[in-house]
Formats: sequence, structure tokens, C-alpha cells
Amino acid sequence: MVHCLTLSLSCSALILIIGMLFSPVSTANPIVKQSLTPQQTLYIDAQAAIAQGNQQKYWEFRKHLLDYPLLPYLERSYYTKFMRQLPQSVIEAFLQRYAQDDFVKGLQFRYVAYLSTRDKEAFQTWYTQTPVHWLNVQLQCRYLDNITRSGEFTAALDKQVNALWQHPRSQDKACDQVFQRWQEQGGITTERILQRIKLVAKEGKPRLIVYLTRLLPPELQPIGRLWGQVANSAGYVSRINRNKDWHDVDPTYLTPIVMVGLERLIWQDVEQAMSTFIALPSNVQLTQAQAFFLTKTIAIRLSLYDEPGTQLWLDKARDLGMADDLRDWQISHYIRHNQWLGLTQFVTKLDAKFRADSRVRYWQAKAFDVLGEAEQSAELFTSLAQERHYYGFKASDALSLPIQLNQQSVSEDKKTIALVRNNAHFKMAKELFALAKFSAARYQWRRLLNELSDTQGAQAATIAYEMQWFDRGIYALAEFGKSNDVTRRFPRPYPEYFAASATKYSHPKSWLYAIARR
Repeated sequence: MVHCLTLSLSCSALILIIGMLFSPVSTANPIVKQSLTPQQTLYIDAQAAIAQGNQQKYWEFRKHLLDYPLLPYLERSYYTKFMRQLPQSVIEAFLQRYAQDDFVKGLQFRYVAYLSTRDKEAFQTWYTQTPVHWLNVQLQCRYLDNITRSGEFTAALDKQVNALWQHPRSQDKACDQVFQRWQEQGGITTERILQRIKLVAKEGKPRLIVYLTRLLPPELQPIGRLWGQVANSAGYVSRINRNKDWHDVDPTYLTPIVMVGLERLIWQDVEQAMSTFIALPSNVQLTQAQAFFLTKTIAIRLSLYDEPGTQLWLDKARDLGMADDLRDWQISHYIRHNQWLGLTQFVTKLDAKFRADSRVRYWQAKAFDVLGEAEQSAELFTSLAQERHYYGFKASDALSLPIQLNQQSVSEDKKTIALVRNNAHFKMAKELFALAKFSAARYQWRRLLNELSDTQGAQAATIAYEMQWFDRGIYALAEFGKSNDVTRRFPRPYPEYFAASATKYSHPKSWLYAIARR
């Protein structure tokens, strides 16, 4: 995303330009305005009546919207607003109509939360019918509190409670009783405590480690304190050869602490991290994969800022068999330092699938050109120039040839287009776009695409382009394998507005279009 502060173009102007390309034909678009249909107006009025708590007006408007595509949205708003006043059977019938559908996610969450404090039996039933990812921790713990009152924990319950407990931060207080019963039944083992301490050290607040350390047996508490020190300051790992507390613990517990500390230290103080890594004591036994990871991270960190020692650590990574993992960083290093011979020698050792990469081919051609290997350079550039991508265009420029767009338009099929337009999700998406409900519109558009074949999906892209839903059309073309329809992938609407903005802000019109498409 382009940050407005980096441009001479003002934020408001940039937002307007992006809006030109991605707002549908509606009152939300500052350029193209379209009047609302009678049903759209009624729908807005009905939603307003719900918001005002006026059921009588809602029912009056609703009878004129029975065939309107957005009637389900209206009903959902009504049931959400008046949930506590309506019979449970009415709410449940609506939820069952859309069972497991994200469309009712918010309403079902509110209904389950409502039941959790008023009707425990119904709560138990609806909790089990609700996808777990729709629920929050509070509701999960309320459910577990009900079913663990006997104090018995099956293997499945034990696993479920542990999954909640293994969190980098303190959980909701609704979980306290569940965790206490679980602890009394031996659920909080030493292994699980250490597992959570590691999680907190990586993602949470270090002071929680103080509490967790007290749960450990006395002989293992020094490990918890080490985790706390490293979580507070990654540089503490550099004291591993000096401080006594590093040598008072079982070496088998040291490696995870060292890995977390060094991984952070690499990005905070790479010199200190490198010297610590090289001088690790013998009681810290890194696996090959762990040594691989640290070496790779150091190499990337150095290469990112082109610091001294970059090639040394890239070589270390190569010696560990990681040349393929760091091939892009190695190639970038050769390019940055004009080491063209080294680049060609490196590329020839890559697997064929990596040598076929457009970036690799371009820079190999560039290297051959600099080294005077004109025939090999021209062969690679000529091949690349036939392709439509960034490096293909650069290759065309190197050979002073016109770029190849390889345009292949999607032919419109009226029968398929009619089929797509008749889809309920399309009808809802169309109305939602017209009402500037963009998030909901994109959801229904996604539901539509999920139901379409590749042929139908390509036709949906043509519909989106025709109706000026340009971003949806662009994504659909990519999704259904029609990226060669360059005209629709790179639309150029509202030329007079882009031209005026280009003149006003002294930016090329093509640049403004590129920003809007991003």
C-alpha cells in the first residue's frame, strides 16, 4: 500500500482516484451517480425503522420487499434488534435456515451469548451447533464450566481445556473455575507449564512468566526465571558464557530458550547475536534444523541492509545445504555489488525450475551482457521479451522491442451471463454494491464465485467489468485463469478525471491508474 506521506499527491486526492476505480456505479461513487430504485429506498427505510425500534413500520415496509434480494439482510437486522422480545423458536428457525452459514455468524453469536446467562439447557444445545470459530473464549469457558462441575475430565475435555490454557495472555475470568477444577485433577503438568512459558516468552507479557514459574517444581524454577529474563531482554542470551544462572539448569531445557533469544537478538543487535551464536557452550546442543534456521536468519538480516559479512554468512548457509532457500538473497547480493561472473556461476548450479524463474533469467541475461557474452544474453532476453510481466517488459526494453501484451479477451456468452445474473448471490451482491455496503457485497460476490465453474467465473468477470465493479472483475479474471484479458485486467475508466488529476498533481496518468489498481 502506498503511504500518502511519501507522495506529493495529497491523501484526499489519492483516495478519490482509488475510489474512481473501485466504487461501483452508485451514489458512493463521486463521479457516476445513480438514483435509488423504489425497493432500495424501501429497504433503507425499513432498516431505519428497525434501528429506531419501530416494529410496526418494519412490517409495513417488509410486505413490499418480499421479492427483494436483500430481504434476508432485513430479517437478520430485525431478529438481531428484537432478539430478546421474540420467541426463541422464531430466532432458531431463522438460524437453522442458514445453518453453518457465515451470514448468520453475528446473530448466532449474540443468541448463544444471550442463552448462556438465561437458559443453560438451550445454551448447551446451541453451543454444540455453533462453529467454534464463531465463539469467543468467554462462551467456551461458560460451556465448559457447565459440563465440568462434576470434576471429571475425559481425554477430550482435557485436550480442550489445555488448548484454552495454552495462551500467551491471561484468559477471561469466566475460565477461572474451569482451570481450577482442571488443575485439581492434575491437568496442569510440568510439561504444559513449560510449554506455556515458552509461548508467553514469544508472544505475551513477561510478567505472566513470574506466575507460571511459581507453578513449577522448585528444581525447575530457574528455567522459568531464565525464560523471563530472555523475554524481557533478548540480549540476556549473550551472557550464556558468563552468568551462573545459565549453568544451574538441565542442559536439555536450555536450547529452546537460546533459540528464542537469538532469533530476537539477530534483529536487535546482529553483531552480538553472531558472536553469541559462534561461541555457544557445548551444553547447548542445536539440531541441524536449528543451526540452519539461525544461520539463514543472520544471512537474511545482513543481506537486507547490505552489511559487512553478508557473503560470509550466505556461504555458511550454502555449506549447510541452504543455497536454494537463500537464492534470491544471494542473487540480490551479486547484483548489488556488480559481481556478474559470480552471479552466472551461481545460477548455473541452480535446479532447472529455479533457472526458469523470470527474475533469474533476466539477471542472468544482464550478467552475460556485461561480461560480453552477447549471444547468450540476446537468447535469454529474446525469450523473456515474449512474456507479459515486469522482467519481460525490461527484456523488451533491453532489445528495443515493443512489449508483448498477449491479449486474449474473454468472449461474452449471453446464456452463461444470464445464468450468473439469475444467481441469488449475484442479485444480493448487486444490490449491496448499489447501496455502498461494500464489505457485505464482496462477501456475496465471493459466495457467487464459489458456486461457479471456470467458464461461468470468467463470464462473471465480464459482468463486473460492464457494471464498473472493476476490482471484482480483476480478481475474478485471475481466479478463473483468464489473466490474458489485459483490457479488463487493467481498466482505464474516467479518463477525463485521471487526466485532470495528473495535470493538477504533476503525476503521469498511467501512474495514477497503477496506484488505483493496487
